[in-house]
Amino acid sequence: MKCIFRKRYILFIPILILILYLFRGPLFPWNPVKSGFKRIASSKATVYVKDYDGVSSLYSIDKLIQEEEKFHDLNFKKKIQNYYSW
Repeated sequence: MKCIFRKRYILFIPILILILYLFRGPLFPWNPVKSGFKRIASSKATVYVKDYDGVSSLYSIDKLIQEEEKFHDLNFKKKIQNYYSW
């Protein structure tokens, strides 16, 4: 009986380590820590940017989203989250 539990325990630990390794990192969507990324928030989107120089159209993302909504005649239901690394 002890041997069965020991085998399950031995199998459980590597699987748990693999799962934790796969779901770590700043680009995993549900990870609350976005280390190394600058957050640009607006009313319709939140953008996380790595290696950002400060000059971009990301600050006018609300205007871009409104143009897309008008062009496609559709509205976004939720706030958008984007990740950029360039």
